[in-house]
Amino acid sequence: PQHLRIPFAAVTRFFDPSVIPESLSYVSVYSAMKTGLKDVIKLLSSELRSRKPTLLVIDGLAIANVSFNPMEVKEFIHELQLAGEAHGCTALILSTGAQGSYQPELTMVDGIITLQRTLHGTRSLREIEVQKMRGSNAVFGRHSVVITGAGVTVYPRLEALLGDPNAIPAQVGQPLGTGVPRLDRMLGGGFPPGSTS
Repeated sequence: PQHLRIPFAAVTRFFDPSVIPESLSYVSVYSAMKTGLKDVIKLLSSELRSRKPTLLVIDGLAIANVSFNPMEVKEFIHELQLAGEAHGCTALILSTGAQGSYQPELTMVDGIITLQRTLHGTRSLREIEVQKMRGSNAVFGRHSVVITGAGVTVYPRLEALLGDPNAIPAQVGQPLGTGVPRLDRMLGGGFPPGSTS
């Protein structure tokens, strides 16, 4: 329930209680889920029409994966995508991402971002990984992430900061000779300037 979630959010520095309920609201789909995912879609579609949100966060899709068959979950995701597109709303689906189990939504969504915690010795480190992001030039692999009362900070890996190394123009100039005439001839005069060989 919304009244239980607000105290958790209130400890963050970015939380603004004045946006409730006009810009931020909580809707439980638990009752609708008891009768099937089609009723969940009806409820969400009604909320999209009446509230006109630009972002819909669905927390707990894992329960649908264990309560319904994969085809029903795929239909749900498909109907959710259509409803979101029709109302100009982006849907963010949160799930536990149980390893080794089939999750139909993974084949249907436009993006998959995982948050995980790994141990490095006795230290726990949070990491974020873009596993799939259609239409983007994402840097795949894990990046460190810190979640604090100020929000979320991502510390990208070095290659993410430097960008595409192939996009850096090669330095033009005279090759750097090695002092070994036969090697210089083999290299076309020496090593290219600014290269690492």
